[in-house]
Amino acid sequence: MYIIDANNLAGKLDLLSYDNFDKDLIEIIKEYFRGKKMRIVLVFDSNDPMGDKLREDNIEVIYTPRDNYYKSADDKVLEIVFSEIKNGAGNNQITVVTDDIELREAIQEAADKKDYSINLIQSTDFALRIRALELKEEYEEEDGRGLSEDEEDDITEDLMRVWVD
Repeated sequence: MYIIDANNLAGKLDLLSYDNFDKDLIEIIKEYFRGKKMRIVLVFDSNDPMGDKLREDNIEVIYTPRDNYYKSADDKVLEIVFSEIKNGAGNNQITVVTDDIELREAIQEAADKKDYSINLIQSTDFALRIRALELKEEYEEEDGRGLSEDEEDDITEDLMRVWVD
């Protein structure tokens, strides 16, 4: 399961200036996870007091309500993490994508209290993964031959250096 701080990731992908950046991000995420049977939750900040929720394929899109309980999408992300841990999601089955330091610390603290292993990925790094996949697909379309094994290995090594650090 991936829980994505959607506005945060959209910012790292330079989408926030677009009128329908949320729809653009949904399409990008659909493409990134195409063919993978994985639950993805995109959590957007909203100005609507009621919020909204919709489902597209295996992606659940949540626009957090703006009320006394939810101050931002961060509150909803935490709620989802707590709920998944409580409902028995196994170790390393939850991945949260955010650059928000306070949110990352709160998630890690909650996981530590339950002796739970959670995967935290920075939005910056996840945006790099998305861009790398997009570049690979563009290259394959333009070139018609795809990447050689050596080129794929080079890309993998470069990305692993970014992800591991």
